[in-house]
This record gives sequence, structure tokens and C-alpha cells, in this order.
Amino acid sequence: AKVHIDLNNGLMKTVGYHSHLREKEKLEVREAREKMIYLKVHFLTLNIPA
Repeated sequence: AKVHIDLNNGLMKTVGYHSHLREKEKLEVREAREKMIYLKVHFLTLNIPA
């Protein structure tokens, strides 16, 4: 997205649409991903002796 401002840094208009997750949402996604990896490694891996 592009932002157009005036000489006083006042917002004039925006062009396009682009968004990011908020910091809280990023943290929640990262924590969920880490938990899934932990569960996979510790509970879904079969330790079968050869």
C-alpha cells in the first residue's frame, strides 16, 4: 500500500490494501506453532527399536 501525505505529515489518501497481523495475533500464532511442534516431537514420533 502507498500513503500520500501533505507537507505537515497529514494523511491525504492511501492506495492499495495491505495488512499485517497485530503483534498479539503474531504471538498467538507463534505460540500455537511451537506447541504443535512440541506435541509432534514428543507424542507423535514412534520410537521403534531396530
